[in-house]
Amino acid sequence: AAAAAVVAMLVLAPVLARPVVRVVVWPLAQVARVVGPIARENALRAPRRTATTASALMIGLALIAGLSVLGESVKASVREGVADELTSDFVLMTGTTAPVPAPVASAIRSLPTVASVAQVSTVDLGIGDFRTAAAAVDASDVAENFDLVVEDGQLDALAGHAVLVDRATADERGWAVGDALTGEVGTLASVPLTVGGVYRDSQAFASHVIVDRSLYREVLPAVQQVDGQVFVRAAPGADVEDLRAALSDVVQPYLVVSVQDRAEFVEAQGASVDTLLNLLYVLLLFSVVVAVLGIVNTLALSVLERTREIGLLRAVGVLRRQMVAMVTIEAVATSAFGAVLGVALGLGLGTALQQGLVSEGLTTLAVPWATVLALLAGAGAVGVLAAVVPAVRAARMDVLEALTAAA
Repeated sequence: AAAAAVVAMLVLAPVLARPVVRVVVWPLAQVARVVGPIARENALRAPRRTATTASALMIGLALIAGLSVLGESVKASVREGVADELTSDFVLMTGTTAPVPAPVASAIRSLPTVASVAQVSTVDLGIGDFRTAAAAVDASDVAENFDLVVEDGQLDALAGHAVLVDRATADERGWAVGDALTGEVGTLASVPLTVGGVYRDSQAFASHVIVDRSLYREVLPAVQQVDGQVFVRAAPGADVEDLRAALSDVVQPYLVVSVQDRAEFVEAQGASVDTLLNLLYVLLLFSVVVAVLGIVNTLALSVLERTREIGLLRAVGVLRRQMVAMVTIEAVATSAFGAVLGVALGLGLGTALQQGLVSEGLTTLAVPWATVLALLAGAGAVGVLAAVVPAVRAARMDVLEALTAAA
């Protein structure tokens, strides 16, 4: 569908060139009243060439805009889901793959201002061809630190070899409450398991399966039992700032462990998405470089074809700076045309992807308007940059030689 949309836009681009270019050039034509209309008509003289020149920029910006919408929607969905599901006041984590040192949870439990501590670990789990990193936590800790909605079965069924499965996995695998399964958990094979409950797909628990910590301790040697995250809920009436100071004192010997409140933890969930998006943006910027070269080549060819016309304009009094402005407006018109179509296409693709992934947990559509405005403004800068060489060449053209060469 995405490829079909891109092809359709490329086909329609020559038809859209005239109305779009007239709109984007209108402000510049009002400022440069002498050469602005000439530049506009030059850009519209060959709409197919203008559309072809802008196609590289259009595709590049469409991909960037589409990824921006998808990435922002992922972050918004994760943050919204975690904010709704998390009832803890603080989260202790390292921010890396390193675990939270074992003494941390024990020390926190002894604080008088702490009501509950949820130690969340992970363990490899496989059932047939299904593989996941299951979350290991006590049912009582889940109830006190998370708003986990169990749709079938009971939360307190999480004990021993009973496991909880999220709705998406249960539907995909055909599992139901009470089903007996056999799987590989941690270091043990052929472990008997029972589906104790099916919970609504959760953003707080990244895993598709939750196991009891007693099973976690059974299938892993003590040296491999570590906490990935520690969730802390304050006692009723406790001062959260005092509790934060106490938690900071506990983790002070462990430089890698940070203390985050609920808002900070929710915000941090989008950091990994930003890192991936930034990498993709850098790769897509190469398409912008190609677009600049394409605009430069087209303008250089256009200036060469209009040698006599440029000579006539100079002969009737058009100044060098006006000639530079005229070529620059042509370049900006081409780049702005590509940007408008590209951003519109990207927003459409990003929205379609988000809607198609609602069932996978991408429930919130978020449009990064700041990024959209930056792309449109950047397209203008691309046009100005691409116009430098052709504009200077046109401005420096000798009037008599220009008229003679084309005679």
